[in-house]
Amino acid sequence: MDKLSTYEVAWLVGGAERAALVTFVALAADGRLEIAYKRQRVKVARTESTYPVEAAALALVPDSGLGVTEFSIGPSSGTWTAG
Repeated sequence: MDKLSTYEVAWLVGGAERAALVTFVALAADGRLEIAYKRQRVKVARTESTYPVEAAALALVPDSGLGVTEFSIGPSSGTWTAG
């Protein structure tokens, strides 16, 4: 049996919402997303990705960045949306 990725395990444990949250945390933890705590703004620092879910999440963040209140991880769709 093939080994599951972190994102696949997150999906199995908590569905799309959990997988999206784990993606955000992973991107922030390894420095691909930069979080300006004082300004409460998220910007892409590096665009490389290993998994399609990482590329999709990074593509949602515009060059100008997002305020932390401008994105959400939706319980109904399980998607990470901007705006």
